[in-house]
Amino acid sequence: MPAGRCFPLLVLTHLHWGQSSLASYEGWREKSVTEANSSAAAATAIASQYCRTAGASEVIDEAAARRSLEVGSGWRDLILRLSDRARQAEETGEWSLDDTLDPGFFVREALIVLLALILCVFWLLASWFVHCPCCCRFLCCCCQRKWATGKVFKGTAWLLFSALGIAGVVLASQALTGATYTEDGVLGFRCASSTFVKDVLGDPRSGFLAGRSTLVNLTELLRNGSVFSRNLTAILDRTSAIVSTAGLADGLLAALIANMADPVNREPVDSSGATLYHECQVCGPLMGLLTETSDLLGTSAGMQMRALRSQAEVFQSEAPVHLQKVLRQALEASDMAMATIVEDYWKTLRGYDLRDLGQFLDHLLPFLPLVVLAPHAYYFVLMMFAGVGLSVWSVKDRKGEKPDHCCVRFCTGRAADCACWHAICLLIISGVAMTVAVVGSGICLLVIDTDRENGANLLLASCGPRDSANDCHRYVEISGSMLSCLTTTSPNTSILDFIEVPPLNRTVKHELTAAMDPILLQMHEVAASGTDKLAENPKVTDLLAMIDVLDLKALYLPTESKISRSPFEAMTADITGLGDEGQNPFRAYLANSVSCLNVTLSSSLKALGNRSVPGIDAMVSDGFSGVPPLATYMDALSYSCPTITSHVCTAGPTHQACDVSVAFVNNIKQTVAKDAVFRCSYLLQGHSGVQSASESFSDGEASTVWKACSIAEFEALLKGAARDLRAVFRRLDEISERLKGDFIELKDMVRREVADPLAAFQQSNSCRIHHNNFKAMSSNLCYRGMYGLNMILTSFTMSGLMSLCLGLILLTAWKISRDNADTHQPSVVVAASVEEDLPLFRNAAVATSSRSGEDHFRI
Repeated sequence: MPAGRCFPLLVLTHLHWGQSSLASYEGWREKSVTEANSSAAAATAIASQYCRTAGASEVIDEAAARRSLEVGSGWRDLILRLSDRARQAEETGEWSLDDTLDPGFFVREALIVLLALILCVFWLLASWFVHCPCCCRFLCCCCQRKWATGKVFKGTAWLLFSALGIAGVVLASQALTGATYTEDGVLGFRCASSTFVKDVLGDPRSGFLAGRSTLVNLTELLRNGSVFSRNLTAILDRTSAIVSTAGLADGLLAALIANMADPVNREPVDSSGATLYHECQVCGPLMGLLTETSDLLGTSAGMQMRALRSQAEVFQSEAPVHLQKVLRQALEASDMAMATIVEDYWKTLRGYDLRDLGQFLDHLLPFLPLVVLAPHAYYFVLMMFAGVGLSVWSVKDRKGEKPDHCCVRFCTGRAADCACWHAICLLIISGVAMTVAVVGSGICLLVIDTDRENGANLLLASCGPRDSANDCHRYVEISGSMLSCLTTTSPNTSILDFIEVPPLNRTVKHELTAAMDPILLQMHEVAASGTDKLAENPKVTDLLAMIDVLDLKALYLPTESKISRSPFEAMTADITGLGDEGQNPFRAYLANSVSCLNVTLSSSLKALGNRSVPGIDAMVSDGFSGVPPLATYMDALSYSCPTITSHVCTAGPTHQACDVSVAFVNNIKQTVAKDAVFRCSYLLQGHSGVQSASESFSDGEASTVWKACSIAEFEALLKGAARDLRAVFRRLDEISERLKGDFIELKDMVRREVADPLAAFQQSNSCRIHHNNFKAMSSNLCYRGMYGLNMILTSFTMSGLMSLCLGLILLTAWKISRDNADTHQPSVVVAASVEEDLPLFRNAAVATSSRSGEDHFRI
């Protein structure tokens, strides 16, 4: 595999490689797997060693550590701005840093170093003027005076000195704490980083190697001609009978529902579309039972098996191609991720030779507190020296009455020099180190706060132009998916939730779910369908019994509301001139059906049953239930059901209603009883157009045709369909029972071979494990290591500033002593004040002072 640029995984992973032939790609893949296996084994061994060394770390205040890292927020923002500008440059082709890089930012970041350098120059000049007598006269004589220092002044100096001493102890303690944090962070990072590599590569539950093995096995399993494919084909062949039988049952029931739901069959109309004023009395109850039966059929074992078989056919023909594509994409992403970890992260750490680095750290870490405390130890030595100088000055200071002892100026002057040079060196060292640490803090903030978009921008900045020979952008996508997995806080996510599959850029998990959910859901429906026989269900038997006893002619009755607003209104309107005002005897004929004879309805019709329905004979000639027939209102009648061939209505108030009733029989009831005013839905055998109600179809789909039919044909159709439905339900129950074992085998095979491995793969590649390891790495590196380093460097910087303050205090004491000496002998450079006050050297002092033309350097 061609080498590419490497980035630490803590910032984000990236690997750049060019196009290659399939053979070279397969060779790279084998090499990648081999290296991943060896890296996982090495990481396991190293993790066992490092994690024993790391031990339990002290709980750290992450909020305080976070505040410490915020000093690097400027560098974090700068890196993000640069990466965003690089992404924009890739899109627009224009690159500019004018508004991105601020010179003032770099000046502020190097402020401590600049301060130390300025102090160094200043102190060099000051030291020169202090130690050169001529320069000192030129610089200081203008402001020389006698200083009468009292107890308040000296007490203030000692108070400041004591405060600096206490602060030094606090800073030393802080540095020691920082050293502990740094040591814990280094040890913890070694443990967490090797554990991360071990888990992300070789863990049997969440490692890429285990997941890759699953992906390879599934890809091979779904290959055309595999054992799984052959077994699935055999089961589908054995269960083909369920398709035609279930299709016929569904078609028959659908045709019955369509017939009952048709508006023409509920309220017949003539050829012109005019209503025939009759309404079906049984269609509503029958429709309710048909709907319930349809629901039962849909949830029956037979129909669920048919649906499962259909899903299995789709899964066999379409899903493997799609699944193999998705699995290949996931496999490619897995290989890229492994290569990224091995090349960019693990080999980077191994490039430093973790074992040698670990041995070096094992020897260094015990001495880290001593190294950290060394500047503070020097500071305390300096404090002791300064304390001696201040003590001598406090005791021997003569308050300007006469020159101080030489030792007063010597001790304070030399201590001031040491303090200032200590401050200069410490500020330069800590300033440079703190500048580097601030950059590290910014990177830590970037790692802790980064998300997929920012990480992608960081990597895109290094990818270069997008072209066919540059697969860097694909690696950016994979690395972005890994970063999302590492930084997610959800406990139930896996890497598959973030890897996107082109061209729709939907996640691998979404694609796998979309491919597997239909057949898995259908498998659940088959398991929930139970073993109840459809033909023996009470609702089914009620439906078939109701259809068996149908007499449709007795179940179509006139609708008074429609007749009242029609040419036949005289049958229902009040008749003037009758004995009882408002009565109309012809209204009673609305209870007569289109059947010639009276019909007693069967109890199987439920609410409609167990009652007698008068027919046309009862209306015209026989009468019924105390209602006189039409013949009562006629002088002459010639009648043969359902036609009144001739009649003469008796003159009088009932004449009009009599004529209208005769017309109603001849024009309406006769039409309903004899003419093809109904619509019948017939099943077709295949596509030949032959009418049938009991044929099964090899493709499992029933075709229908609508034809005009009479009420007798409509009734015959319904009863024939009921007989066929009873037979096909029994057949469906028998086939379902016989094929139950095959469908159980189908369900178990799909679940065992495909569904369970996929589910285990999705669950095993949990981001939670990787997130915890990544969090441990970043926490140890940033919240411990970098936080501890910041504490150490902060203590160094503050120690340097306190040394500077100490030097200024000592310099003040020296200046007072020097001025007091000079104001007593302004023309003579006093070289040895000590000798003047000691009798042993008094003569020597006089001799020395007589040499007034000679200049000596001051002490």
